[in-house]
Amino acid sequence: MRRSIVPKLIKLMAALLSLFLVFAGCGTAGEGEQTSGPAGDATSEPGVATSQRLPDGVLLSIAGTEYRIIRPSNCADEVTNAAVELRLALSAALGVSFGIADDWVKGQSGTIVNSEKEILIGATNRAESAELASKIDGYGYAVAVMGGKLVITATDNSFLRDAVDTVIDALGREGRVKEGNFLVFGEDTRIATFDHQLQYADIVAGGLEYDVKLTRVITCSPSGEHKVAQGVATDGEYAYFLMRTSSDDSAVIRKYRLSDGEHVKTGAPFYAGHGNDLTYDSAGRRLVAVHGHSEGKILTLLDPETLEVTVKEQPIPAGSGAATYSPRRNIYAISQGGSSLHFLNADFTLISSHTRKSASGYTAQGMGSDENYIYFPMSGSSDNILEVYDWNADYVGRIVLPTGHESESMCWYDGVYYVNFFTSNGAELYRLEFVRK
Repeated sequence: MRRSIVPKLIKLMAALLSLFLVFAGCGTAGEGEQTSGPAGDATSEPGVATSQRLPDGVLLSIAGTEYRIIRPSNCADEVTNAAVELRLALSAALGVSFGIADDWVKGQSGTIVNSEKEILIGATNRAESAELASKIDGYGYAVAVMGGKLVITATDNSFLRDAVDTVIDALGREGRVKEGNFLVFGEDTRIATFDHQLQYADIVAGGLEYDVKLTRVITCSPSGEHKVAQGVATDGEYAYFLMRTSSDDSAVIRKYRLSDGEHVKTGAPFYAGHGNDLTYDSAGRRLVAVHGHSEGKILTLLDPETLEVTVKEQPIPAGSGAATYSPRRNIYAISQGGSSLHFLNADFTLISSHTRKSASGYTAQGMGSDENYIYFPMSGSSDNILEVYDWNADYVGRIVLPTGHESESMCWYDGVYYVNFFTSNGAELYRLEFVRK
């Protein structure tokens, strides 16, 4: 069968948590031999799957053409393709033909509750799809038997692809299919989840093809004349936006709660020049505002709780229009104009200086980082990009952001990426997700 690229992460998950399926030779649901799959111990290590047993598993027998595969109406091509591949795999394994249809039901709308014999793929309108999806904690997929149906769902289409691949793999196991046209799914079905979003390091390590998904999470509206969006930073609980005037003579920090997007506080105006960027130093418990332009060797430090200025003019040894802080290394990376990259100690003394290539046709903005890489948002006429370097100042690659909004800055916390854009509404913070193709 055609297979999508499966990263080492998924192979590890499959090894730890193989989905249990039992194939019986004849009879009705529940007849035939049943064995038990491995229990699997839960783990919370980053990137490793965890599992939980469903308490209401039952036996499901698929015989002949009684069961139909149901996919959502108007679903993405990836879901339709997965449904078709599952149908082909089932038909080949059992020697019978399976029907496939969307979830539309004449005369009914909303959530559908029925007793039809169905194999549900993705976010269908059936009650079982929604119920199983609610059991996934974090990111991942689930395969289970609910209400006499086989239910396959996931947090995104790439994980749905993995779920379907898992079922297809089980169909192909040697000696699993015996005489007759009965496939019995045992009650020891599992939910496989990941404790973090797909990281760019996963993409690099696995050589994965991916798409970028942007979801707006906070709109930071203008505060009087402070309406020009610039830097953004987060401590995991709050997002901090640097908003300045058009004349560059004043700036404010606006503080929003990440959990619900509510505005918490706006600090007093202070001078930050062009105010090109903002970062959060978790060790020093301080916000660092970057002046940029001709004042590139000056930073302003602020208290994240009160938003008051603690150091008006912090000198630095190299020009900077952008800055990011690495908690793991307790150092800063700074840059100016899209062609430099400097590393500073926590006391702002210089560690090393490097030259980076400027992306032709794009305007340099702020910067951000995760544990492995440094990201430079750069805005163009029709899209935006993130230029990626590692912490040795080596170029890694480019991420294309599918939006015409002007990117300004970005930040990362605990596996979640955020990019800040300047729009007519002020600053708009988007969550950036990598979705495997």
